Amino acid sequence: MADKNKLAHEGHRERLRQDFLDGKTTDADKLELMLASWRPRCDVRPTVRLLLNKFGSVYQILNAPLQELMSVDGVGKNTAILLKVLRDFKLSEYRSQMKKEAVFHDHTVLANYCKLYLGARDVEEFHIFYLDADMRLIEDETHSVGTLDWANVCVREIVSHVLDFHARNVIFAHNHPASENGFSSEDIDMTNKIRLTLNDIGVDVFDHILVAGGVVHSARNKFLLQ
Repeated sequence: MADKNKLAHEGHRERLRQDFLDGKTTDADKLELMLASWRPRCDVRPTVRLLLNKFGSVYQILNAPLQELMSVDGVGKNTAILLKVLRDFKLSEYRSQMKKEAVFHDHTVLANYCKLYLGARDVEEFHIFYLDADMRLIEDETHSVGTLDWANVCVREIVSHVLDFHARNVIFAHNHPASENGFSSEDIDMTNKIRLTLNDIGVDVFDHILVAGGVVHSARNKFLLQ
């Protein structure tokens, strides 16, 4: 019986590897493949199910604090660190692509970056992407870290950093950890006021990204920028 279980287990993993090569795997499948490579002698499917049940999505798993990951049965410190390393690899990959290509060439890269970076934060953060004249990333900066439902925005500091980086465009990004709602009227009013100020020095606010309830909202795509 043990031999049959082992053969079935190995057959499942081989099918999963082939599905990955054929582009047929889900995020849960990819997570299983990764953990299986790390723990080749173990059936990691129960661990994957527990992780998804606890955190809800792969994005939330990658963003979860180390100790919370380790509280899941089957996830030790080494596995938890592996998940955090994977998160940093993905963020580095997205940043590298935005530095090489104009951000509007593939909006999903910017959206995925913001979702991965901000999606599991438990307080509101406001970030700024400084871009050159060709819409490539110069620097991504944490402008402020606030409370559950508020983060400070300093226009003078934004103007100063725009000049320091010789930026020609900027993108704002923030999260709503306490709500799944989209942009508030205050978010949009603030964005358009800063946009007017930056326009006076020849800098455009290209977009404002909001991550709320696992959903990425674009003020530009919603025609909210005046």
